[in-house]
Amino acid sequence: MSLKSKIQTDHCMLRITKVAHNMKSSGTEGCNRMHWGAEQPVKDAGISGQPGRTSSSQGAKSAAHCLTEKNVAFRLVREDRLDSRATLIQGMERRYMKRDMLVKVTEDSFRCRICELHFVPAEPNSSKMHKENHKKLARGGLPLGVREFLNTFGWAVTRNCGGIDRLKEAQNGEIGKLAVAYSRWTRARMNGIDESEFDEYMSAHIHLIDSIVEGNAGKIDQAFNQIKRWERFAG
Repeated sequence: MSLKSKIQTDHCMLRITKVAHNMKSSGTEGCNRMHWGAEQPVKDAGISGQPGRTSSSQGAKSAAHCLTEKNVAFRLVREDRLDSRATLIQGMERRYMKRDMLVKVTEDSFRCRICELHFVPAEPNSSKMHKENHKKLARGGLPLGVREFLNTFGWAVTRNCGGIDRLKEAQNGEIGKLAVAYSRWTRARMNGIDESEFDEYMSAHIHLIDSIVEGNAGKIDQAFNQIKRWERFAG
């Protein structure tokens, strides 16, 4: 199911309820009744001045008119919801992708280079999980890949059995970059950096590591300039 279809399915009924409530508040109770039961006659005070007379045809016309208005309203609501979700995704992309911290995996999902999580920005629960993950890491946690990296290499060194050479080929270079970046963040935390600096600090240092691995002198100088603001936390 596409993102657009999923959004329509998840949220259409909620927005329909709100629209119906708004229409009722603006004096369309009769219209709501006629929409669900057009066969019921309505009072027509404009026929021969007799308030008690009814007109089924007039009621049917009113019902059709109300139905058209509701269909238009529902369509606009769905479009508004889609626009809101698109804005959410764009906002998330601007926050992380401008620093190349989100790698697109599928049409709707991304992998975060900072926390390794695969998530869907348009899904509230997925987006919330991503934010919570960053909060935990900012407080001193480590992504799973980095923990396994430390554990694996720690044992290889401890046993001194030649395992390091074998592990070099098996390990992902991205995990190595993260291990360096998190070692710097841990040092900065010990020296008093605030947790709120986590996202910017990590993205700037990952960029620095990228540029060093790349060997691009211009990018290296630019990356070092980006991290100068945190020099006091270097220790």
